Amino acid sequence: NFTLRHESPSFRRKKGKKEDLSNNMATMPAEKKMAGTFLDSYTARSVVKGTVKPIHTVTDDKNVSWALKLLSRHSILSMPVISQWTKKYKGVINIADIINEIVFHPAFVENEELYLTGEISQQVFNKRIEESILDEPISMLVGKRPESRHLWVFSPDDKMSKIGQYFSQGTHRALIKREEKSGGPCIFSQTDLVRFLRLHLTDHQIQPIVKLTLEETGLAVGGRHVVSVSPSDTALTAFRKLLSSQWTTTSDFIKPRHTWDLSALPITQNGRLVGTISQSDLRGLNSDNFHLLMLPVLEFLKTGGLIEKRSTISVTPTTTLAATIMKVSENKVHRAWILDQGELVGVVSLTDIISRFTPYDFSFLSYYQRSRL
Repeated sequence: NFTLRHESPSFRRKKGKKEDLSNNMATMPAEKKMAGTFLDSYTARSVVKGTVKPIHTVTDDKNVSWALKLLSRHSILSMPVISQWTKKYKGVINIADIINEIVFHPAFVENEELYLTGEISQQVFNKRIEESILDEPISMLVGKRPESRHLWVFSPDDKMSKIGQYFSQGTHRALIKREEKSGGPCIFSQTDLVRFLRLHLTDHQIQPIVKLTLEETGLAVGGRHVVSVSPSDTALTAFRKLLSSQWTTTSDFIKPRHTWDLSALPITQNGRLVGTISQSDLRGLNSDNFHLLMLPVLEFLKTGGLIEKRSTISVTPTTTLAATIMKVSENKVHRAWILDQGELVGVVSLTDIISRFTPYDFSFLSYYQRSRL
């Protein structure tokens, strides 16, 4: 059921309905309209020109363990899955797919309890998880989550505003069908687009919006519930919480209820930010270190790390959008936590940032208009 998607978005779902966005341009704030014009003046070809970013792929006959090694080796979060026979795309394997498979797997739940009660050793626990989960073919995981079913494809001549529209609605990456003489097809991500914006912060078209604060852009609206974990929670609990708000377990069964799909969680103590745990922290998992998931989350992050750890970046409601872009880009992170007088009040993601440069963001429009009344 995997598809290569080429069509252009003309609507965005809101409260279960399709809403035409074409009329939003007329009532859009001038700053946001200018920012959208900026992306409209660049093509994908001009942005990725000279950039050689090889596409790392994996064939569908490889197992989960092999996929984890590739993701860790290349420091990536996903990669296309290719049929070993037809050499065609079958889907995308994402670190979230692997996390979901591991932490909610019946075999993991059963052996987790046996390990915690001392009935099996660390070595036996790791070995059983390897045999029951890591040895599974990755073809079993493709398509279980919506993001692994599609790969959005763009022409080198497509405008960046078009790609930005997709990214502002939650798409994390896309394939640019670049000509072989220009380096061949390449993956272009939200991170790449934000880095591009960082290089053009002084452009007159986006200056009016990037000089606004997060509060003025609607990114730091108070009163939101921030999903978090505490230092006493285990890493396993944190990874389960990333993908589901509720789950029920017995000795041999676990049933998650997927009410969200988060890429990271803040670690808080008495309302204060003390760290971050994200999907990428699971990339280096292997048959020798499954037991580390049972550690308290901060201890898990201090064990030397399954991968190189990145800084926990924070901003305030009065931080400008330009400064926020600089922070996430320079520190190579996908989000910045918003602190108000030291207390965690929200988060600004790459999706949030990109949405401020496209017309496809209703929350910005309504908040901006209210703030001007």
